[in-house]
Amino acid sequence: MTGNSNQVHKVPVEARFLDWSDYSRPIANRLVFYLKDTAVSPIQVTIFHSILGLFSAYLFSIGNWSTTVVAAILLLLKSLFDAVDGALARVRNRPSRVGRFLDSNMDFVVNFFVLWGISLGYGVSIPCFILAFLSMELQGSFYNHFYLKYRHEFHGDKTSRPIEDAYSPYPYDNPGLLKILFFVYQVFYGWQDTFVHWLVRVVKVKPRQKDYKDFMSKISVFGLGFHLLVISSFSLFNHPNLALYVILSLFNFYLVVLLITHRERKRK
Repeated sequence: MTGNSNQVHKVPVEARFLDWSDYSRPIANRLVFYLKDTAVSPIQVTIFHSILGLFSAYLFSIGNWSTTVVAAILLLLKSLFDAVDGALARVRNRPSRVGRFLDSNMDFVVNFFVLWGISLGYGVSIPCFILAFLSMELQGSFYNHFYLKYRHEFHGDKTSRPIEDAYSPYPYDNPGLLKILFFVYQVFYGWQDTFVHWLVRVVKVKPRQKDYKDFMSKISVFGLGFHLLVISSFSLFNHPNLALYVILSLFNFYLVVLLITHRERKRK
């Protein structure tokens, strides 16, 4: 049998922290070990959970409670399988840059349509929809920025990088497809990565080494999994639109406070 239980995680045991966005990891890991010796590929899993997300967006746009509850369940399933594809690649010792960019690009597309579907079904204004979507994306980019730096510092998975300035294929990656996915990634996320990197440097955000795990737990609420959990939770009460306002207001406020309170402290 290929791989071991540690390979499904992105960081070594000693560097793990309470990741609020990765709540489905225990179930995802069990699925990974059922799938690792099958013909199912990580890219097929990515396509599957993307379809779940897009169908969820359609159900949200209908705007009634029964379809919204189903949409919420599909979002949670999307989040679950979103934790499977990368772990499946790791446990097989076959990371992929094609898979890395496909997953991120599809998350962007799914997030857009999920929030748009909620806006259509529940009367959210276009400006609010746009601002909520941009907030959700940037919040996720802040989390990813620190998580990727954390993974690199603690010798974790390095398939992704804080600044993606080269597509750098693995020998088995399709170079033509990778170039396309990398270009799309730059359109969707390149400006986000650059902005986050610039702002973190200007604000001088630098968690202290002894507080690093605690900081990662605090900022993990901006991971996609937690965003989808918030949307699904409000959906059960037939108010998924409230999740957009929470992301736009409360989450942005918390992010600002978190960055300010973890600025690099001058030595006295």
